[in-house]
Amino acid sequence: MVTFTLALLLLALAFVEGPSRGWTGAETLGSFAGAALFLAAFVAVELRSAQPMFDLNLLRRPTFVAIIWQPVSIVFAFAALLVYLPAYFQGAGGAGSTESGAMLLPLTLPVFVLPLFSGALAKRLSVRTLLAVGPAVLAVALLLMTLTDPVTSRTGLYAALLLAGIGIGLAFGVMDNAAVSVVPPEHSGMASGMFNTLRVAGETIGVACVGGLLLTATRQRLSTAGRADSGAMADDVVQGRLGSVRRGGGEDLVHRAVQGLEHGWSVVYVVLACVAAAGAVAVFTMVRDHDLDPAATGQES
Repeated sequence: MVTFTLALLLLALAFVEGPSRGWTGAETLGSFAGAALFLAAFVAVELRSAQPMFDLNLLRRPTFVAIIWQPVSIVFAFAALLVYLPAYFQGAGGAGSTESGAMLLPLTLPVFVLPLFSGALAKRLSVRTLLAVGPAVLAVALLLMTLTDPVTSRTGLYAALLLAGIGIGLAFGVMDNAAVSVVPPEHSGMASGMFNTLRVAGETIGVACVGGLLLTATRQRLSTAGRADSGAMADDVVQGRLGSVRRGGGEDLVHRAVQGLEHGWSVVYVVLACVAAAGAVAVFTMVRDHDLDPAATGQES
């Protein structure tokens, strides 16, 4: 528990501090190296333990590996979008707090509704297909979002967010049961623990990584304007507080900052799409339907 937690902590710290410390700075590289070291220590401890917290022998099952990676590919994007999009809508889009929350409804509503129909879908489609379609649809939606912004193309943004919500909702409906169904019953508790631990870890790293990318892109654009305080201003822009930027340099500086933020979001959308696509490919190529228990995944009543 200690080694895994420290690995996750240092990895998140590297992404959070990277924009201010420098991605090639000693502190950032040291955090990445420390994360790798503690992760290796975690693996060594688990392999030598008579009663491991994570039985790493389960990773010899390709179907199980793909299934526990699939939620990471989904929540990596979902958590980051929920955290940072409202500030983007308020800052670059000029929306109020209530309006920015309402703008997320196309993303969030399908996530609540579609899992209710997962049982019916699982009886008509293979679990592998459902598990792969979710992140694939999410990847397409994220790439479409690179063509939108919260000012001039809100209709396109809403359509892309709705498509992303459909992809996430489809995945959420079947992935929990799939993780348990692929291992022997005596390992179901451990499989569930590994699945949920990696899902939460994916959320943590996704939020930290996206924050680092947005800050880096915005700071670079502000630094080209000769601003010595580009770091503090970038923090304000990413959090939707353009008033302080406007007071510090007028509309021209605000325009530069918003351009940097929009560029940062384009980079973020592509990165998140690549992660989601990797999840779809892993599931489609590695999962075998005969490895899954039909009763556990809802294919049998």
